[in-house]
Amino acid sequence: MLNEDVLRWLVIVVTGSSVVSAMDITYAQHAQFPKLFHLDNYEDCLGAADGLYCVGTFHVRTMKERDPTYELMKEYSLDRHNFNRTLIHRGYCVSSRCPSLSHVHDASKRFERCAALQAKRRSMRAMLTELSYCRTHAEEHAPNIDAIGMPHVVFLCVVFAIFVLNAIGTVYDVMKKDEKKIKWLTNWSVVSNWPQLVGPYPAGDPRLAAILPLEGGRVFLIMMVVFTHSGCIHHRLYMENPKYIEEMSHHWLMMPLQNGTSAVQLFIILSSFLLAHSLLSSHQPLSFRVLPRLVAKRLLRLMPVYLLVIGFGATWWPLLRTGPLWHAAVDAESHVCRRKFWAHFFFVHNFVEPEKHCFVQTWFLAVDTQLYILAGIITLCLSRVRRIALPLLGGAFIITVLLNATLAYINHWKPVMFMSGPEHLRSMFQGDPSFHSFYISPLGSVPTMLVGVFLAHLLRELNEKGFKAYEHKVNIRQLYNA
Repeated sequence: MLNEDVLRWLVIVVTGSSVVSAMDITYAQHAQFPKLFHLDNYEDCLGAADGLYCVGTFHVRTMKERDPTYELMKEYSLDRHNFNRTLIHRGYCVSSRCPSLSHVHDASKRFERCAALQAKRRSMRAMLTELSYCRTHAEEHAPNIDAIGMPHVVFLCVVFAIFVLNAIGTVYDVMKKDEKKIKWLTNWSVVSNWPQLVGPYPAGDPRLAAILPLEGGRVFLIMMVVFTHSGCIHHRLYMENPKYIEEMSHHWLMMPLQNGTSAVQLFIILSSFLLAHSLLSSHQPLSFRVLPRLVAKRLLRLMPVYLLVIGFGATWWPLLRTGPLWHAAVDAESHVCRRKFWAHFFFVHNFVEPEKHCFVQTWFLAVDTQLYILAGIITLCLSRVRRIALPLLGGAFIITVLLNATLAYINHWKPVMFMSGPEHLRSMFQGDPSFHSFYISPLGSVPTMLVGVFLAHLLRELNEKGFKAYEHKVNIRQLYNA
């Protein structure tokens, strides 16, 4: 029997409905809930010699036999557009808030007991479910030089080398007046690269003019990705008024953004289409020897900037600032970046500890690179049976779609739109198998890759048959006048 989430998804798809209704709850009832987020003053706390500051998440339960407020909290939390109100998030100055517990030497137990005392005042029990960190006065005021190691030095050396090469290349390009210049030096020249950065993209294959609007769409989608991920940061912060985020999540205008992550599949279609089209348009016999060269060219374009970002996140990022949420979010993610650096280097970080994220957006680079290689292999294999390439690709598309649907049903994986609520965004999908076992797995994007390869083969077949798209255009203005 279909589960509730699948049924709701089918209703939305079939009816086209995007109406989202919130649970009817008054502000007076909402005010009875325990505060979802709270932070004590961080600087004042760790300014004291015995200061201890801890941040963590607690599960609360009522101490009463019947508690209408707690029952309302649980019902309210069932709505995926709301935060889980049975989980409270606290940043406590344990040393000043609970001085009577100074005899407890274990920082996490001291923190948990302090939170239990605070919850008891509301006739509730609090159990620590996630400890972000505990920090003492000595740790806060230790010089940053103690945290600098060899990875930090290596990162600085790489950045310095890039600046030196840019300086040498620019000076050489300016000083050398004749046309016989060393190409690898001028590649580092700011003067030579600036026109390519700000100038229009050169016209390419005229047969691909139809995808130029898609390039504009790609730019728009990238802007929306940046905008959406910037908004996700608010869900990870300790907000004074989280109800505003919940109300905004219920609004129908948020539906495209909540489901917008699926739009990145367009990038995979374009990537696989252009690769397959490039291979099929080659005037030389196709062989698997060309694939390593294509993959190497792609990696050389991606890796310099990509690895600099990952390297920065793994080294200097945590040292830039301090604060209660900085340590809770940045320090933890930086630790993942250090641990998974080589997985990022080889673009397999979506397989290595997939539930742990170092810059969660980078899942796409891994999936796109893996499917880029797979698209190249498929195209080269089909080059010998080109007559039946389209039926094979169409059949493979249907099989992979059915396979994904079957796995999603068996494993109870949810569509992105059903896991984009405030609570999932607060944790950035950690511990959610729908995200790390399906969404950031290449298997979930194989059908879109096959669509790109299919379109490339279809375009080649139409070109060989002399099909001209402009002869089959429909004049919309004439239809309107008719």
